[in-house]
Amino acid sequence: MTKIVLVRDLELGIGIVVPQKTMVWHEHYVTDRKVESNLYTQTKTENENVINYAGFGCKKSSRFNNNKKWDFYLTTFSDCLRNSFQVTVKLFMI
Repeated sequence: MTKIVLVRDLELGIGIVVPQKTMVWHEHYVTDRKVESNLYTQTKTENENVINYAGFGCKKSSRFNNNKKWDFYLTTFSDCLRNSFQVTVKLFMI
């Protein structure tokens, strides 16, 4: 889930990535003082653990300078989490 908010002369993309089955609700809380705006979520626990990734990107950044790039980044990040793999390295003493 993503939202774009204006903070002073910056546009910030706010993003939260959670496992889909754990999302209960979300709310984009907007105030007149944009620096106080936020994105709230309520999630269910999974085996008594809560998993979430929250962050933001700035429109003045070359990496996230529009909504499409920000959404693509969050989608790619989410896909990588869903399709992650584990690498095991065994060290041998010579």
